[in-house]
Amino acid sequence: MRRRRKRRSIDPRRLLWVLFVANLIAGLFFSRLTAIGQIRVEGAQPTDQKRIQSLLVRIHDKPSLQVNPHEVETWLQSKGAIAKAEMTRNIFGRALVTLEYRRPVGAIEGVKGVAIARDGTVFQCDEDLTGLPTIKPPQDAMEPHITLTGTWNSRDVAGVASELADISRARGLRITSSDEGRLSIIIGSKFAVDLGDSTRLDEKIDYLRGQLDAKPDLLESGRTLVLVSIENPMYREGVGKSKT
Repeated sequence: MRRRRKRRSIDPRRLLWVLFVANLIAGLFFSRLTAIGQIRVEGAQPTDQKRIQSLLVRIHDKPSLQVNPHEVETWLQSKGAIAKAEMTRNIFGRALVTLEYRRPVGAIEGVKGVAIARDGTVFQCDEDLTGLPTIKPPQDAMEPHITLTGTWNSRDVAGVASELADISRARGLRITSSDEGRLSIIIGSKFAVDLGDSTRLDEKIDYLRGQLDAKPDLLESGRTLVLVSIENPMYREGVGKSKT
């Protein structure tokens, strides 16, 4: 004869505890007592404060546990100038937003207020870009649908711009990236550098600096330093387009 299994009785104390916890969580989730009433923002640029306030008003007076920090961070980072956004909140109605902005190292030629960061990201920038190297991307990279994302050797270009920032402030500097990925520099109006492709860029920039330190008059020479091959540097007359 088949034995019947004994039914396990539910411990009333355990059930009450589970119901209590569930009720507490539900209460915190919906309670107006946890509504966010104070939001502190750190790192916001003055020109960006109005936009930030218009976004954060969406979570004001909303119960804390109903606010998704990742969603708020995504809202804030919709502006390309913001490299990182972090939000924390607690059940006492307080929230903290911390922002980090990209630092421009160059200005994109022909597009007002568009800069390039050290990591190669191209973004709309509210800062004054005066004195930064001017960057001329390949023609394909200037198509409207990719202007702010970049499909070219933007990281290499940004690296060159960052390394030569001091020269740019003193003399003015323009960096061109061709459709084939070749890089060239014009410093002032009477000296140019043909870097060729992006290989061994650090060595090429070090050589350029060494030449400028040893021969300051080069900047007025009307010549081009050709560094297509770092083993065979040479000069040619004229400050025109690089030869292919």
